[in-house]
Amino acid sequence: MFMALLVLCSTVSVTVEKHFCGGTLVDVGVFTPANKCCSDTSSSVQTSQESHCCNDVVDFVEGQDELLLASNDEFNKFQAEFFSAVIISYVQLFENLPKKNLPNYNYVPPNLVHDMHILHKVFLI
Repeated sequence: MFMALLVLCSTVSVTVEKHFCGGTLVDVGVFTPANKCCSDTSSSVQTSQESHCCNDVVDFVEGQDELLLASNDEFNKFQAEFFSAVIISYVQLFENLPKKNLPNYNYVPPNLVHDMHILHKVFLI
């Protein structure tokens, strides 16, 4: 998910339009044009001073338009290496372990006459 969002954000182009009136920022538009205070269509009379006071600044941040795609040969090689590593590790997971030689396998402990821990009420915690 993170990689998909990273590719999406790096390929999106953004247009930021700022409208200034008299040196103060009036409106900012991202992906849309900014609202202009001087282009009021209801008043047919505009003085030359009003047209000079307004200023538009457009910032365009272009996204990446070229993505590097791996060729089929490189991808097939990667797939083969990946699956061979998975198969080898899976086969080694179920290998039989060598049997150990236990010298006391046939040893029978002596019978307990009295359980000394219970007799003296000494318990390991």
